[in-house]
Amino acid sequence: MRRHAQKRNMGAGAGMAGTAACDCWIQGMSLNASKSEARLTIDFLQRIGQSLSHGTFRHSSSAQSERAPPLQRHHHSELDNGSFTNNAAPSQDRAELRRQLAADKQREGTPCEDTSREDTTREGTAPSRPSWTDSAPLRRRTERKLGMSKSWTNLSPSYLLETLLANAPPGNEVRNNTAMIRSFRLPVVLMQMRLRHEAEADLENNLEILDLLPSETQWQKVMSIMYENGHAKEDLEYYLYILLGANDEERCRRFLEQDTLKPIFILNFLLRAGSSICNISTLDGLLKYFRDRSCSTGKDDRTNSIPERGTQTRSRLAMLNLAPDEFSRLMSRFANHCRRLEPRLLTTLADTVAQRIIWHQQSPDHPTKIYHVQCTLFNSALRTFASRASLVVRHKQVPNAYFWEAQRILLGMSDQLAKPLLVDKAGFKAIRAVLAGLPKNQAEIHSAMRHSQTWPPYLRPGDGMDEKMEPDETWTRTVRAGTMMQEAGFSKDQNDEALDILQGLAHDGTPAIQQRTPVNLKKQLRVWAASIKATRNAQEAWGRFQHPPEKGQKPGPLEYAAMFEKLFARDADPAVSSVPGNNSLNFPIQQEANLAEFEKARLRAPSVYELYEKMKLNGILPSGPCLRILVSNAESLQTAHRYLMQSTMPRHQWSSLLSNHPDPESLGEIPLDIFSAYIHVCARDIRQPRRKMVRAMRLIEARLGCEPRLSAAYLWEPILKNLGQHHLSLGISVGEQLQLAIHLLQRIQDCHGFPLSLFHRFARCLKSILRREVVTLLGDLESDDGAVKNPLSLLYDPDAREVQITQEPDPACEPPALDENEDETPLTLTRLATTRLKDLFDELVVEEKERQGLLRTNEVSQLDAMLLRRDPVSAPIVHDYMLFLAFAGEFKEMARVVKWLMHEWGQGQLIEELEALDEVPYEADMLDTLCVFRAFAEPMLEQATVDSVLEALNISLVGWTWPDDDLVQGYLDGRLEDEANKDLSEVLEWVRQQQRQRRLNRDTANTDEDDDDLGK
Repeated sequence: MRRHAQKRNMGAGAGMAGTAACDCWIQGMSLNASKSEARLTIDFLQRIGQSLSHGTFRHSSSAQSERAPPLQRHHHSELDNGSFTNNAAPSQDRAELRRQLAADKQREGTPCEDTSREDTTREGTAPSRPSWTDSAPLRRRTERKLGMSKSWTNLSPSYLLETLLANAPPGNEVRNNTAMIRSFRLPVVLMQMRLRHEAEADLENNLEILDLLPSETQWQKVMSIMYENGHAKEDLEYYLYILLGANDEERCRRFLEQDTLKPIFILNFLLRAGSSICNISTLDGLLKYFRDRSCSTGKDDRTNSIPERGTQTRSRLAMLNLAPDEFSRLMSRFANHCRRLEPRLLTTLADTVAQRIIWHQQSPDHPTKIYHVQCTLFNSALRTFASRASLVVRHKQVPNAYFWEAQRILLGMSDQLAKPLLVDKAGFKAIRAVLAGLPKNQAEIHSAMRHSQTWPPYLRPGDGMDEKMEPDETWTRTVRAGTMMQEAGFSKDQNDEALDILQGLAHDGTPAIQQRTPVNLKKQLRVWAASIKATRNAQEAWGRFQHPPEKGQKPGPLEYAAMFEKLFARDADPAVSSVPGNNSLNFPIQQEANLAEFEKARLRAPSVYELYEKMKLNGILPSGPCLRILVSNAESLQTAHRYLMQSTMPRHQWSSLLSNHPDPESLGEIPLDIFSAYIHVCARDIRQPRRKMVRAMRLIEARLGCEPRLSAAYLWEPILKNLGQHHLSLGISVGEQLQLAIHLLQRIQDCHGFPLSLFHRFARCLKSILRREVVTLLGDLESDDGAVKNPLSLLYDPDAREVQITQEPDPACEPPALDENEDETPLTLTRLATTRLKDLFDELVVEEKERQGLLRTNEVSQLDAMLLRRDPVSAPIVHDYMLFLAFAGEFKEMARVVKWLMHEWGQGQLIEELEALDEVPYEADMLDTLCVFRAFAEPMLEQATVDSVLEALNISLVGWTWPDDDLVQGYLDGRLEDEANKDLSEVLEWVRQQQRQRRLNRDTANTDEDDDDLGK
């Protein structure tokens, strides 16, 4: 009895569900949370908890959906006109038909099809010995009667489809082996239909294929069996029409043309890992089909979807009778493509999963069995929405808010059920992984600011309320979720303890510095490495490095990687308010005043070189994150080469990086983060920078090719970043530098698209180029004769060329002459680059509007939604874009962008969220952007245009403060970039002076003409 009582106590509270739990983690964990609230949360968990023996659920059965009523016999005209035999035969005739088909096959001596089990391995991976024609064991009664296999023992349907359709055109051996298979499995029949069409279209070159395919009599019998399974000839032609699309986008378009049920294997094929779906609308259409066909709750929907012909409709009704494991497989594949294309669509997928879990309640199975299936799918979805697989690498704004919203939808659904679903250990880990990637909330920021300057960083009371709080009330959301996991009966492993340390609580109960760290559930965390990361600077990290959790433990690559990361980190800017743990910066701490110099030197962290030599002496070779950190921060290309050659990377990989003729296949094997780190070193190397940058571009093109790759932005960013350096250091002229930038823009856009990150980098690149030219222009203007020789002044005074030739104006006001070849002048190229960037801005805005139209209503905060948009709406990006427009002389465009910002940031709920914050986030602070407009655009625009901007500000609810003259002057004085901003202001003052002089000359000329007319 005691043992049973202990089991009940361990299982109590294991169910964590619904918005109540969400509120506990996000809202209830506030600074002033009381003990009664914490006790209420535990009572809630105990109320919904159920006995859980082992903490995990396993598939032992699947829920069966309602069986459709028997259908009436339907004779299809195309099949009853004599072209096929025995289409309407009774059951005994159909059995005889199958026996005849098997006998025909045996007389021909054709071996049975080579088949394989359900596709449990990764798609597209060929078996170790793909025998196409070996006999497969006939396990089922139907197989033994017919002599043809329906199971797959060596080759899966997905492998067959990818071999014949997804990859390069198949060779003759693959085609011949496919033609030799004798099966009435639908994928095989469709592939043989394709081969038959090709052979009949070109008989001279395909006689061998035609001989290997089933004979005409056999084919008619196979078509009859397909008809009996619910697939008429027009259905098979439509399935083949889908599969034979030129690419995956075309296949998906054909798939969605008809709102009918399709076999599951086609949807699985479209969602395979290597699928090249690239349009968000296409993915949304597939999600809608998945939701409509897998979550139908009414009998009318199901009855209407059943084909009227045939007696066997298993294949046609497969989408309505999805087994739980099949649904989970499709869910996982949809989630991979959502993370790859648009992570915000995960909330749509979560709605579908929630509806599917509710849909299981109508099953006639035993309630315990139904509950088991629901819990299994529930926990599988929690893990899926926490995965980072297929996520575009190095997102500056990883959409963790939408990951959490997807999990919250499932928790909310569970809370609405009569019996809340149980969360297993893997489900708790998935929830903690998502919470660890969320930004700090107000309570966590308050705790981070109270850390003492010593180690351990105990919390100092900030006000009277802090002194009354219990220690556990200051824990982060992730740590509290771990406590709930323990209360549910699950013990913590090394990964859990390491995650607790990264989230602010060491294993011995002392505080640590909370880190905003993305967690990969498939990677192992180490407690020692986590303790090194959870520090404020290199000195504290070195102290943790020298004190392992267990006596005698030796550091490994992860510990060295964490230490190298601290050594390479920059010092935090005291003028910028930032919280330790939000970024990789070194924050100052209080130094002990009574320590001797010897003791201070002993506590001081070693240099990178010293630590690297120590690592080599201990027999540790750089690999993984350690190698990436070393290469990306290498002081020279030679140092990066040394790191690569002394690492665990295979020789053929690093030798290909160093070679002048790299092997694309070897480059593709290099981990993407290490390859990108090497590209960054090549692009910023100061020795022969032009040669190194060209080499880096060739490496990227050799690895990526012309196929669309979402990782292209990750690799091209360092190239665009370093392309903006001085043209003399690259050994080219300004015109050639602009030409190269435009060429790269076109090249990347044609092959891979131009996402927001590259737009931002391209705007900064062009701004850097023009910034230096403005300094040169100002020097020309200050000289006696240089003012009329620099055509760049026409950027800011486009009407200067309209001066009448007959007026003979003042030479100082004469517009500068252009070169004979105007297409290659810096002025023309600057205008061309400006036009391209403006077009990119409009394209990003239109694309984001389309994405917003596909996203359904969710509970993600409006601020998080704004910061995760794919258009230039955040303050850092739009500020750089406005500065570029100012240096390019696009003042009217600046006014249009400011109006657009007011409209986007003027939403009522967003304004309320910003007003509730103690401090406006950096990404939402538009003061600098408004200062750019006032400093550069406002003096150059007509008064009517400026008034329209001010009127838009007054109408909008955005509540921005219009900067006064003192703020604008402070911006020009305090935000200098090599004096370029102030120089641009002086150039624009000179342009306005020239414009006033031209108007004065024009008025004087008109007055003289009037006087002459009066004299006559």
